[in-house]
Amino acid sequence: VRALRLLQLHCQKHAFKTTTLTSYLLPLATRCIFENKESHLISEGITTIGAISAILPWFQYCNLLRHYLRLLPLEKNAQKVIVR
Repeated sequence: VRALRLLQLHCQKHAFKTTTLTSYLLPLATRCIFENKESHLISEGITTIGAISAILPWFQYCNLLRHYLRLLPLEKNAQKVIVR
């Protein structure tokens, strides 16, 4: 949880390149929400994905949005998390 909060702070300062965000940090944050059952980890993962997506260029943000929209019909158990 602490690492996710620190990552959120660094994202607010725009301290990362786009490729670092999309190739490394976004998959790590995504893994936190899909592979955990603890609500506080899921909430921090969602907040971190929001912080990352806030600084992405439009094209990468649009791709990220499409990715999650495609997951909605496939992941029946995780629909609430995907929408958040």
